[in-house]
Amino acid sequence: MTGKDTLAQPRFKHYLQEMTAQTQILIVEDEELFASHIAMQVELMGYVVIGQADDSAAALAVIAEKSVDLIIMDINLQGKYDGIELAEIIGSAHNIPIIFITSNQDDLTFRRATRSSPSAFLIKPFSDVQLKRTIELTLQQHDGKKQEVGNVEDQLSDEKVLFIRKRNKIHKVPKSEIYYLEADGKYTRVCTKSDFYLVRKPMKEIFALLPTQHFIQCHRSYVVNMQKVKSVDLDDDLIILEERTVPVSKREKDKLLERLKWI
Repeated sequence: MTGKDTLAQPRFKHYLQEMTAQTQILIVEDEELFASHIAMQVELMGYVVIGQADDSAAALAVIAEKSVDLIIMDINLQGKYDGIELAEIIGSAHNIPIIFITSNQDDLTFRRATRSSPSAFLIKPFSDVQLKRTIELTLQQHDGKKQEVGNVEDQLSDEKVLFIRKRNKIHKVPKSEIYYLEADGKYTRVCTKSDFYLVRKPMKEIFALLPTQHFIQCHRSYVVNMQKVKSVDLDDDLIILEERTVPVSKREKDKLLERLKWI
């Protein structure tokens, strides 16, 4: 082993320890004993179990309220949606890697599951070592993809458009078609007339990419495109944008009215 290898090992170990301590994992499994076993193993590995859910409704509630970095989910869930359907719903709005666990090994289940682009599969029964290695590989691959997408977005963005990732595609979004931004915890919801994109960046960073002559912050959690404003409800402190409304705070109302140059 070279001197460089000896020096690199502690740095890599420190990186893994830091990543592990910060990673929050959601377990979605309707077999209570098996879910508890996974949770115990995940915590012994040093990760944070942010929640346990036994059906799709409970899982979506956790994702809406908390920051989830990884989901370990059984394919055969009871309730309104099974694991594959739930993964498709999650993937349409969030960029969260999913590890599927299942006791089924048939081709039909596998083909259905691949449509939702999971990060990995684990076939029951699996060992604690298999679980540990699958989690580590999934997180490393996901971190690499995020950096790659970030570089592509930086290279492609220009004055008139934003390039935003949604699931496994990068969409070209003209800035002129953005109606408003909405802060959502660590994320920002970029809303157009017919769609929205959830970006894992604070709203102030997205706002900085937009032309200041057209966009204005009207609320602590909202930025609005002035070109899309149809009217302002001064009694209820609302901005009307065709079929949608956005709140305007009392502190920002005067700035908004000044920009409107009303008579």
